[in-house]
Amino acid sequence: MTIVFGNQKGGVGKTSLSILFANYLVMLGKKVLLIEMDIQQSVTSTRKRELEFMSEMAKPKPYDILFSKLSDYPKIAEKLKNANIHVVIDLPGKLDDPHLVPILKNADLIVCPFDYDIRSFTSTATFASVIKKIDSAKQIVFVPNRIKVMNYELRDEVNATLEKMGLVTDVISDRAAIKRISTFEITEEQKGIVGKVFDAIIENHKI
Repeated sequence: MTIVFGNQKGGVGKTSLSILFANYLVMLGKKVLLIEMDIQQSVTSTRKRELEFMSEMAKPKPYDILFSKLSDYPKIAEKLKNANIHVVIDLPGKLDDPHLVPILKNADLIVCPFDYDIRSFTSTATFASVIKKIDSAKQIVFVPNRIKVMNYELRDEVNATLEKMGLVTDVISDRAAIKRISTFEITEEQKGIVGKVFDAIIENHKI
């Protein structure tokens, strides 16, 4: 199964959630490959730093991380076609690259983090609309992420719009523990913060 984390709006937590979700799947006994397509390579650099600080007795990597250009995805997808593995993809925050189309088409599920502000909502709605034009049946999950203060009137308006295009999950609040990301494991505190949302995604989409 291929799960893509994407939104053209930057700063909504795509990378953090993709790492946490990969860790969560591994915790559940799933085999995972995380593909990073953001040129900043923050996932790859995080794994590299962790390996540099670990001793020879460190436990093995729970999953591999692969950096890839958007244009290289068709070749990767072909190699993984018959692999029994969950592929988690962290997309860059943009929508104007034609190489995104085959990735979005091939995705079994698209997870779209967003915030309850006008700019984030507008970008998120545009991103989802493009996905629906590519494939009207594509499954999208909208995750309110890094929420600090809730504007309930705006929340209801945003949810009503996004629910026409997919599932809107419970909120993931802005907590310090979520910022202390490791590519090796998910902590008990982090599980307490994201577990309800991740369990709903996994159950609803039979991951």
